[in-house]
Amino acid sequence: LYPSINIEKCVAYMCQFLQERITALDPTVDMDSDSLKLFHDMIEVILNESYCHFASRIFKAVKGFPTGLACGRTCAEIYLHVTERELWGRFRGSMTFARRYIDDFNGFFRDEATARAFIGEYGNLSDDIQITADVSMDSFIMLDILASKGDQWKETGKLDLALYQKPDSAFLYIPMFSDHPEHVLHAFIHGECMRIVKRNSCELL
Repeated sequence: LYPSINIEKCVAYMCQFLQERITALDPTVDMDSDSLKLFHDMIEVILNESYCHFASRIFKAVKGFPTGLACGRTCAEIYLHVTERELWGRFRGSMTFARRYIDDFNGFFRDEATARAFIGEYGNLSDDIQITADVSMDSFIMLDILASKGDQWKETGKLDLALYQKPDSAFLYIPMFSDHPEHVLHAFIHGECMRIVKRNSCELL
């Protein structure tokens, strides 16, 4: 998502959202034009002036903004919120559950046709946003979890959970000969083991 975001549009959305939130919190308070312009200019500089140093050279981001930016997630969340909120409003009555974490969305719809209609309209919201989507009656993937109607579902009504790894995952862990402190290298292994245990509802998995 981040590399594809239109910076000019993102800055405008940030200003629009800030103005709306301030007015919503206190209808008697409004941002004066100077304050709004200052915020606009600051966000524009932050998003446009992104550099990195690599192999003795300095590179500038010329498309979108980097994911490591401190306010990157906030900008992306607001960008998508302003882009999609009218669509959400129209389909809210057809959803029994909906959650989005930045650019990962999971929704339960009352029927398949409505789900596909939502996906179709979402894909046409903006030229900056390219989506991949799937509709299923039995399972879904959200972030690094695969949830499905398995054995646990049949017995308790709770979804079965399993750790999801992308098919093209290369498992690029830091090698043991890296100059990282030894405890850091062990922490990667320990952290990955904890992730496997926490993400699987089945002890065998």
